[in-house]
Amino acid sequence: MEEETEGCLSLASWLIIGAVTLLLLWAWKACRVYNTFTAMGVPGPKPIPLMGNLLDTFKYGIVEQFARYGRQYGHIYGIFTFTKPMLLVTDLDMAREIFVKKFHSFPDRLTEGSMNSKPWKDVLTHLKGDHWKHVRSQLSPIFSSGKLKRMMPAIQRVTVTLTEYLKKAAEKGEAIELKGLCGRFSMDVFAGVAFSIELDSIHNPDDKFVKRAAVIMNPNKVVMTLLLFAPRLFWFLSKYGLDMGFKESLDFFLAVSESAAKDCGQDKERRTDFVRLLVEAQEEETKGAVDAEINHQDQLVTSSTWSQKGLTADEIHANAFLFLLAGYETVATVTSFTFFLLAVNPECQKKAQEEVDKILGKTKVDYESANLLTYLDMCINEAMRLYPPAFM
Repeated sequence: MEEETEGCLSLASWLIIGAVTLLLLWAWKACRVYNTFTAMGVPGPKPIPLMGNLLDTFKYGIVEQFARYGRQYGHIYGIFTFTKPMLLVTDLDMAREIFVKKFHSFPDRLTEGSMNSKPWKDVLTHLKGDHWKHVRSQLSPIFSSGKLKRMMPAIQRVTVTLTEYLKKAAEKGEAIELKGLCGRFSMDVFAGVAFSIELDSIHNPDDKFVKRAAVIMNPNKVVMTLLLFAPRLFWFLSKYGLDMGFKESLDFFLAVSESAAKDCGQDKERRTDFVRLLVEAQEEETKGAVDAEINHQDQLVTSSTWSQKGLTADEIHANAFLFLLAGYETVATVTSFTFFLLAVNPECQKKAQEEVDKILGKTKVDYESANLLTYLDMCINEAMRLYPPAFM
């Protein structure tokens, strides 16, 4: 009996030794990648085994982390996300070379394999090769001046609502929390522009649409951390409802997009939203003039093996959601900082007001007249320079 026990213990010991040895070999092999930039003579922060430079991300935040690296290592340096090497380029001339002149060599974005589910697998930022070129060529004309004019009524309606709200608050001498108000303004605009939904979260911040959006647009720290650094684990947990309502909210917006697409066929004359334009691209290849600054058709020629025409239903819903996701927070941030800067710089506010009064008077603003407000446009650009809503 004792001999059998000794034999079992011996076998267990060997299994443990073998497992530890394999783990060490895996870790050694994984960490060999940390010599990548050293061998190339590229500077950069020293990575921590298996973690790379992620601890700095948690410590400083992404924006401050890269700002610190730029000051310390210059315009070109290497970092690691876990064991994945990444070369960062902040030199403007080199960035232009990569994004414009050598675009054909760098057409694809870095994407996470675990994102191969609805709607992520069909959003423009996740696509590659011919598929990306095809969807990009269908989306570009939608942002031409002619198509944007069709979306103006939704923007005008929300702008009137915001103006009336601000007038009443001013008459009562009430203080206004800009970020929240501008966030609701942005949500109302994109609900109308994307789906033709007449939302009024400016007066009703507890609207279901707004609450669902908050889960997606401003996830809590646990969800955000898992999405950025352990997306596979996050999507696994979401299957069992352990994602704090994220998937439920995602399904809500996909259902909204599907409903909007179905309504397009019943109300073609009234509908002028993003989904309507995507459905038009689905029904036939988008035609018409494309503004010069967004016309890259010569770089979007698919190979001879690509045969798809128009957009699929999944591509419509995915990119309508992307439109909302990408636009909501950036518009809210730019608007709130522009308001703030005009408030603390009354001389600039006065000049902007005089321009608006001179060009618009009491007439209703439209696409053409808005483009004549050059000084106000300069104020918005300065707000974005001082407080960028996004970073590269």
